[in-house]
Amino acid sequence: MPADSPLPQTLIILSGLPGCGKTTLARLLVQELQFPILTVDDVVDAIPAHLTRHSERFWEDMVHILLHLVDAQLAWGHSVIVDSVFMGVNETQTQHTWSDRRRAYEIAQQRGVNFRPIYCHISDETVWRERLAQRARQFPDAPVATWTQVDAQRRYFQPWQPGQALFLDSLNSAAYNFAMAVTFITNSDVRLTGWE
Repeated sequence: MPADSPLPQTLIILSGLPGCGKTTLARLLVQELQFPILTVDDVVDAIPAHLTRHSERFWEDMVHILLHLVDAQLAWGHSVIVDSVFMGVNETQTQHTWSDRRRAYEIAQQRGVNFRPIYCHISDETVWRERLAQRARQFPDAPVATWTQVDAQRRYFQPWQPGQALFLDSLNSAAYNFAMAVTFITNSDVRLTGWE
């Protein structure tokens, strides 16, 4: 795509467990592309505590709200970046009755926009643990995920299949991953597999 061509309307989802570089990449993409960003953490922070006490499927409800907001932004003609774990699980693994990844894909299809899923991970578990510990030290009063919580969560995290998304290893530099992501997002010839 020529540099002066406008980017087609696009839904970008950033998936991965906590501490894998999603938010760092999201910040860089927002600065570069000037797209609005929606995060599951913002949805959680916006819900009054008294409304969440009785939710049996808290995270499923939060992601449902998030994807509803995504759909609304796309309906207004905006491109959107979404920062969430995107577990990919369904009722066969947990109490979930739908796949968050599949729902994002369906929204993009229904709106006729480009779909660009990006999976962030860290291939070295020792580095991953240290990043989580460092984040906890850096933000002692924030609700930062611990390794124990992430380890429990990853048991339910559905692995991404090759061809379904761009895979970015956060052992690479943020600049390298950013460049790879921008190329993936702006390439009109991207062909994803495993979604049909």
